[in-house]
Parts: sequence; structure tokens; C-alpha cells
Amino acid sequence: MADSAPAPTPAPAVETRPAPDSKPARAASNRRVQLFGLLAAIIVVVGLVYGAYWLIIGRTHVATDDAYVNADTAEITPQVAAQVAHVFVTDTQPVKQGQVLVQLDPTDAKVALDQAKAELDQATPARCAAITPTSRR
Repeated sequence: MADSAPAPTPAPAVETRPAPDSKPARAASNRRVQLFGLLAAIIVVVGLVYGAYWLIIGRTHVATDDAYVNADTAEITPQVAAQVAHVFVTDTQPVKQGQVLVQLDPTDAKVALDQAKAELDQATPARCAAITPTSRR
């Protein structure tokens, strides 16, 4: 029973000769891997820069082409109607409470004051005459 099995036959010798294009193909493959790695690194860096910008500035800043957003504004209205003689501030300039913003033309107010004084002067003698007693006892 010892030598009854047939002896194994050796495998045919395979000739292993490198293909003539294998080194350039490997070099091209390595070059391609390097380029994809560089592209991935650039994408990661751009993403990190944009993320930092958004974290620091972008998430709190609102911008528009149609209006001023980053300003506190208040409407001002005059207590009397008159023409504006001079403006002391420019548009969007910060101002403090009590600061003079505009000077109104006093001409209309002076005319109204003079007219009221004239009416008072005309009414005063007639009123005084009506109030004074005509006879004293």
C-alpha cells in the first residue's frame, strides 16, 4: 500500500515575463492616485476655509442689494411745519440724543408771531375799554 499511488506530475513551467507596458502603466496609475489625492486635499482645504468663514462671519451677517440691513434707523418729524434751511448731518451718520439735525427757516414763524402781536395790540385797547368801569362812586 505504500507505493501504490501514482507520483504527482510536476506542473508545467509557466514563463513569467513582465509585460512590456507594465512599468509605464504602474507609473500612470501612481500619477493618477497622486492627482486624485491632491484634488481631495484641495477640496478639504477649501471646505475648511469656507466653514471657518461661515462660522466666524457668515452665520451672523445678512446682506442684500436692496437696502441697508446693518443699521438702526429712526424717523424724525418736525413739531412745526416749515422749510428746511440747513441740514447738519449726512445720510447714515450716527447721531446722539439732543444733537441738532436740521435748522428750519424762521420766516413763516416770524410772520405768524408778528400777526398774532398785531391782533393782540388791536384787541387790547378795545378789551380794556370794555372792562374798565364807567362810573365810580
